[in-house]
Amino acid sequence: MNTVLPRIPLGASDAPTLAPQPETPSPSAPTPDIGQQTHTLFNEANVLIKREVETWQDSAGNYHSASMTHIVTGDQADNIKITAHDSRTLTAIINGKTYPFPMPESTDLHMINIETQGGNDSVVIGPGVKAPVRIITGDGNDRVKTGAGYARVNGGSGNDSIHLGSGGGIALGGDGDDRMRAGTGSAVLSGGKGNDVLHAGKGANHRLVYLNGDQGNDQLYAGAGINVLNGGRGDDKLVGARKTTFYAGAGHDVIHSTSKKDRIYAKASDKIHHNGPSNVTFMEVKNVGSKGLKIEGKPEFIDAVQDVLDQLRGSPVGQRMLEQMDDFVDDIRSPVTLRESADMNASYYYFRNAYSDALSAWQSSQFQSESELGYIKNEVPGAVATHAEIELQTFHFGQQLSTTPMLALQHELAHAFNGATGTYQPGNQQAFGLDGSPIERYGQPVFVNNVEYQALGLAIEDGELFDHDNNPLTRPTTLNPSPFTENALRQEMGVPLRDRYLWDEAPHAV
Repeated sequence: MNTVLPRIPLGASDAPTLAPQPETPSPSAPTPDIGQQTHTLFNEANVLIKREVETWQDSAGNYHSASMTHIVTGDQADNIKITAHDSRTLTAIINGKTYPFPMPESTDLHMINIETQGGNDSVVIGPGVKAPVRIITGDGNDRVKTGAGYARVNGGSGNDSIHLGSGGGIALGGDGDDRMRAGTGSAVLSGGKGNDVLHAGKGANHRLVYLNGDQGNDQLYAGAGINVLNGGRGDDKLVGARKTTFYAGAGHDVIHSTSKKDRIYAKASDKIHHNGPSNVTFMEVKNVGSKGLKIEGKPEFIDAVQDVLDQLRGSPVGQRMLEQMDDFVDDIRSPVTLRESADMNASYYYFRNAYSDALSAWQSSQFQSESELGYIKNEVPGAVATHAEIELQTFHFGQQLSTTPMLALQHELAHAFNGATGTYQPGNQQAFGLDGSPIERYGQPVFVNNVEYQALGLAIEDGELFDHDNNPLTRPTTLNPSPFTENALRQEMGVPLRDRYLWDEAPHAV
């Protein structure tokens, strides 16, 4: 989607291979029904299976569709297995009974959503199932294993076992002592509350695996690929493998480094075992961000955000960002409010002040250079955001751009930095693909606001030059100061820098 102020998305196109493609029916094919439709496939005492389909037509006359198949069971111990029956049918075997349901056409944006409620449940997605899945198992000691599709798993309360498959994805352990394994794809594992054991496991050397212990005394084991381990709160054990970046976090932690290329961010009180000289940065973990940010929402969301904030507090770059958010709070600027994003695939920043409050969303989208909305004009900063908001999605990992919840929040806080200082870069740029052709979505060319490249840390050609440090000895630039970009955190992590905003656009110079 295009990005407009006051709503600035991280990028819905971060979703892994989920972008729907145009489908133009042949002259003899029936015209699809436009709008939303719900089809109940099975409705029994303990099993509800329904399929929701939305169809729309773009300005070029092409039809698009998206669908989600919901599988919901009751408050008992359920056993669910999803397999690929044939090229057009998937099969759900629930407590020994078979429930076939249609496999979507390859042009569909499709997801399987499984919710098992309470009980000690088992959910297994067969290795031949490539559809994206979202699994929420609720209370109980649950077992989950996913397949070849992108997966989101939330174990809820209980001592859970979660094993992601070749499709990778994101898994949240929730409350309890959980055992989690990343599978062979790129993945994010977050233990949540409890004493958790997380394994990166085997996979390709180029994959990215992020292991977050969060609260409790956790054990994190790196594996194949590029690993980022973050202990969070508690007394944690972090064990590296090949290329690993360690964030000890709060508590009394033990780090085992196996490579001189490892990066270690730890406290002086932590125990560090390593072979040869590693790159060690000692730091104090501070409780920053509690003044500059206000979290609103359900307890589960608040816990998830606090875990992400703890990850940032264990990072020199993240800690500096949170310190700056605290420093911004004054008689004019209130704390930034964090709420849960209703968009499953994106996070958003909203610039708010008295001027923006009087505008409609459409009016705001037309004023992409107004100083009253925080844009630099003739090297002079614009108005500041006085009550900004962020909608954060903590249950998404954008695999194509390797955007974790921690990186997503860093990105939105970069917008908040520019909003609080009135230093947005005005204007936008048309997006072009790797082959040089214009990128289109639903028959329309795509433009990316310059503020997105600014938040990433990419230079903006013909942008407004600005001297952020008010130092006459330094040249004005279109770049944010280095701690206040997404790429500053990526560079610290040792993961690839982000050289584009859209996953399918041509790379920019980094």
